[in-house]
Amino acid sequence: MEPKPETIVEKTWQEVAGFPPDRAKKELMKIDNSQPELLAFVTESTQEMGREVRELAIYMSVVVYRMFQEAHGKIKKVSPEGIIKCYEHNEGLMERLEGADDKFLDRIASVQSSRQPYVVKYVADALMEEDEGEDAVQLTEEQKGFLSLLLKTVIDVLDQPGIGLTLQGKEMDRIKNKWDFLIQCRPNVKGMIGNAKLIGGHIDYNDNHDEIFNFITKKGTFSYNGRTDEFKSKLQIR
Repeated sequence: MEPKPETIVEKTWQEVAGFPPDRAKKELMKIDNSQPELLAFVTESTQEMGREVRELAIYMSVVVYRMFQEAHGKIKKVSPEGIIKCYEHNEGLMERLEGADDKFLDRIASVQSSRQPYVVKYVADALMEEDEGEDAVQLTEEQKGFLSLLLKTVIDVLDQPGIGLTLQGKEMDRIKNKWDFLIQCRPNVKGMIGNAKLIGGHIDYNDNHDEIFNFITKKGTFSYNGRTDEFKSKLQIR
């Protein structure tokens, strides 16, 4: 799968970091419904590491998942077999790297950087930053190493070919129909998107419970609020 653009990675972690508690809870519930096996894997794997470490792992997994979701729209449900396979592969890889002199996080980043460099950089930077600030979660080197392994597994599972859903199904039909309607009936929309081709999307809701259509194109992502009739560019990919 192609690397996620740095712009999407940066925008996503900043957006999630700004979520109020009720919005964060809703996002977690969405992932629990759409990817129960993946969330259970993260939760159960960190069960004995304490509440703060477990919550950090879940939070970072949510951020990583949304990075892939921003790029692909809806994502196919991952299987427990696929998760276990990726985890065992990464566990063996980390064991083989244990004798190296470089820092553990740097070794992991170098292994994965050719596939998803910006997503991995987010994970490495976020774990290192947890040592800083008054409210920081104090992580041991062992905890950092395990969380790196855990999150690398999450990335690998989501990075599999064909994980993104194609434009099909009732929700995708609604997205395509709305896209076609906006192009044909809203001159300002046509002026914004040019000849951008729709390749994916998803529907969600904002804090006011407005239905939001999210459109993904090779030129960037766009959103449309049906209640306010607002169409805007969320991200431009150059």
